[in-house]
Amino acid sequence: MRHSILQFARASLVLVPTSLVLAACMGGASSQSDSAPKPSLLSGWFGSAAPAAQVPAPTPVAAAPGPAAEPDCPSVDIREGGAVYRQNADKVAKIVKKGKAPKVEPTDETDVPDKGVKVQFTIKNVARECTFSGGTITLKIGIEGTALIGTSGRPGPASAPLTILVTRGDQSVASRAAVVNTVIPADEEQSQFRLVQGDIKVPPGKGEVSVTVGFNRE
Repeated sequence: MRHSILQFARASLVLVPTSLVLAACMGGASSQSDSAPKPSLLSGWFGSAAPAAQVPAPTPVAAAPGPAAEPDCPSVDIREGGAVYRQNADKVAKIVKKGKAPKVEPTDETDVPDKGVKVQFTIKNVARECTFSGGTITLKIGIEGTALIGTSGRPGPASAPLTILVTRGDQSVASRAAVVNTVIPADEEQSQFRLVQGDIKVPPGKGEVSVTVGFNRE
């Protein structure tokens, strides 16, 4: 009986390691199975095999057009024959006799005898300044010069009319009539004058713009 028990115990000892080995092998297989990567839950929504979505390149946007080029600020010149203004003391009209009754006819300035010059105005310098808005040019014109006492003149206030004319090609687009005023001191033979005229509007259009200033004929 004792001999049978010992044999059973020996058999059990032999079996235990074998079962442990089997368990270890099974456990190893299980651990390898557990270590395998598991699919993400998101893969079921977007597809595990689908490639990443390609973001389209942004469409090039054309650059916004810049502001329209401003026109040039036109130069200002002294009108031909308009630089000098002589204020005469007196003028006598040309009388033409036709038949018995004399008749007074309008004459050109060259036909009128000069009884002496009171004051002579002369433009020396001109300048301009421009601002631009929506194709419209706004001009500011500056004029300066001298007033000189003539042979029949004397010190005191004096004035002379002038015109600022703006043309585009052969067409007049703006004009401004003004008067130059000055006072010649009692102990001087001449004085200086300055005149500034602003807010002269030149409407938009094609063609070169010209500005001239000059005295009017008396």
